[in-house]
Amino acid sequence: MFRVITQGIPGTAMPPFPSGGVRVWQVITYIASLREGPRNFTGNAQRGRSLVEKQGCLQCHSLAAPEFVDAARRLSRSELRQALLEPDAWVAPEYWAWKGTLRGQRVVEGRRLNEDTFSVQVMEKSGRLRTIPRSSLLKVVHEPRSSMPSFQGKLGENDIDHILTYLESLR
Repeated sequence: MFRVITQGIPGTAMPPFPSGGVRVWQVITYIASLREGPRNFTGNAQRGRSLVEKQGCLQCHSLAAPEFVDAARRLSRSELRQALLEPDAWVAPEYWAWKGTLRGQRVVEGRRLNEDTFSVQVMEKSGRLRTIPRSSLLKVVHEPRSSMPSFQGKLGENDIDHILTYLESLR
């Protein structure tokens, strides 16, 4: 679907829309959500909110991870479930893990927010924003993995349904 939207279909009325990747994925997510049919919440949103607070999710999701409202609007229930159970299954490039080794072998880990010819801006796991001069970097690794832990085997199905219902209530 991504290719059809960005490249169009030659010989038809479907023109290409060479928009940015995130915007195209938002359109695809919206189209996919139309196929899900009516929403039958099987969990309790209040219980889900309590679980989110208990698990400490807001520590990252208010600093270095997608905000819940954005994720809930962008992802279907099945995609939210997958994000909880298999967070590395698909990670948007802007949330890839970043690791840089500085001179003196000190390692900085976090999420790359921006970079230019002279520096890289990184949000460390602690929430500290750092600007690192490129000249001080010995090695940089971008890993297409999420910094979010998997909740597979840590939460029961009912708890997962409560969290999903809470996230859907934010839409």
